[in-house]
Amino acid sequence: MEKLLILFFIFSFNNIIYSQQTGYTSTLQELHSKNSINKKIDNSYTDVEGSPYLNDDFVFGILRYENSTYTNLKLRYNIYDDEIEYSEQNIIYTIANKSELLDVKFGESLWTFIANDNKKHSGFFEVLYVKNEIKFIKKYTVKYYKKSPEKPIVGSTPARFVSKASKYYLLINGNIEEVKNKKSWFYDRFYTHKNEIKNFIKKNRLSVKNDNDLIKIIDYCF
Repeated sequence: MEKLLILFFIFSFNNIIYSQQTGYTSTLQELHSKNSINKKIDNSYTDVEGSPYLNDDFVFGILRYENSTYTNLKLRYNIYDDEIEYSEQNIIYTIANKSELLDVKFGESLWTFIANDNKKHSGFFEVLYVKNEIKFIKKYTVKYYKKSPEKPIVGSTPARFVSKASKYYLLINGNIEEVKNKKSWFYDRFYTHKNEIKNFIKKNRLSVKNDNDLIKIIDYCF
């Protein structure tokens, strides 16, 4: 009887260890089966200055679909390719079926995907603020410059990624509207409350160039 109990506990323990070790594998297989990921062509961006990523390191996050949620995934955002990348067993994948995503969360950031005929209004956006049917979202941009030819004295300029100014939008009931980070935009957009908004910004010493301050202004306006 004691031998049977010992064997039972050994078998149970091994199953627990095996489940922990293969957890990511089963998630990977399920994502593959739903055609939710594509294997990424290796591109280490060697000999290129700067980075195409919001953050180079992968952090644990969540993919959420209508009928399923995948947790503990190693994710990062490639700004230049506008792709959420997923790392597993030293292989990098990109998220497919993006239009089926409800949202993505990794680190402290929440992301949404928007499909739109207008290219600048489509892709992945960071969700800065949500209130009822309103989302205040941010679009990151990175530009790639090729290596310049050799020139006398100055030589050549290496290939590089350069971050550009981000764009801000309001997503209201599926309709997207660009938000200019200028005080005049808020005065014109909410013209019937121009004086109240002006006083609110002045009283709280808010800057339209700061994300946290923009969130406070948007919250006040709605």
